[in-house]
Amino acid sequence: MISKIKTLEDISVEHKRVLVRVDINSDIRQGKLIPSERLTAPLQTIQELQNKKAKVVLLAHQGRPGSKDFISLRPHANFLKSKIRNFQCIPDVIGIKAIKAIATLKPGHVLLLDNVRFVKDELNYNSKKPNKLITQLAPLFDYYINDAFSASHRAHASIVGFPKFLPSAIGRVFEGELKAVQKLNVKNALFILGGSKPEDNVALIKNRDNKILASGLFGPFCLMSMGHNLGRQNKIMKKELKDLSKIIRNNKKRIIMPSDLAVEQNGKRCDLTIDEFPVNKEIYDLGVQTLEKYVEEIRKAKSIFFKGLAGLCNKPDFSVGTKILLLAIAESKAFTIISGGHTLTMIEKLKIPKSRFGYVSLSGGALVHYLAEGTLAGIEALK
Repeated sequence: MISKIKTLEDISVEHKRVLVRVDINSDIRQGKLIPSERLTAPLQTIQELQNKKAKVVLLAHQGRPGSKDFISLRPHANFLKSKIRNFQCIPDVIGIKAIKAIATLKPGHVLLLDNVRFVKDELNYNSKKPNKLITQLAPLFDYYINDAFSASHRAHASIVGFPKFLPSAIGRVFEGELKAVQKLNVKNALFILGGSKPEDNVALIKNRDNKILASGLFGPFCLMSMGHNLGRQNKIMKKELKDLSKIIRNNKKRIIMPSDLAVEQNGKRCDLTIDEFPVNKEIYDLGVQTLEKYVEEIRKAKSIFFKGLAGLCNKPDFSVGTKILLLAIAESKAFTIISGGHTLTMIEKLKIPKSRFGYVSLSGGALVHYLAEGTLAGIEALK
């Protein structure tokens, strides 16, 4: 796949204006930015372009319109200014201030524009219609670099629009993701699928025939798809059950499902077997019996893909599942890919060296889409 896409080696950027799409989307808690590796990952690409005397402009997003974390990139800029030399940020994306700042940018300097999703045309991209983000910015640049693998499963303007008008390539983060997947024996890999978005996992199940350990909220979702009434969780995931359950039932022979699950009772963790449901409580983690069963599968695997947390890790009692699974994978001799920004946070919290894993990816949904489809919207645009 990499051979079909240009990388930084294939372009000459000296004194050229280069638009770089990065993904620095981060957790925002109580209005404050939580620093993570996603903020520092693009530095390799940025510094390489600086060293080559490019005029670097960064385009990034934070949150989704209507969400609490849909904010300006000013906190991100405050964090990055100590990491990047000759760095500045401007509270504009396509207006006069942004255009002037881009036009006057010096070689080796870096400019971060504000949240690209502040521009409505970012999320409403249609290649057959004029797009303000593209028409305003594309004429100002010589090259476009996509270094946002983790956002490249979405056909947004900043991902798929610019390559139609500018010579394009991928950055070092994007390149690293593709190289890691090439090392994974996908055909024989054990998939451990967790997190809170069953739709991503279902897409992977639909297109692959691997053995799967159902983790996170995906575990209860699979059980409910098979007809188990878990109580409150059925009501919470009613829409997903209606839309996706059939795919789970059609692939049930490949999916190992939980035999017990953890809920909160009187402020403490309580593991309940599936026979003890339904209960009027949310499910927060895998049960210990299930974890023992999953660890045995991990020990037998020769290749492992882990996506998404097993439980509600901001509550210590319910980080047990994620901790046990990650430690088991760290001890495995298999080639392993660990994905998702929240997972990386847990690895750091548990003080597990990243070197214990084959590759730790900052991407969650995009990597799942790539494994399912063999490509991404952003990759197709670059071709």
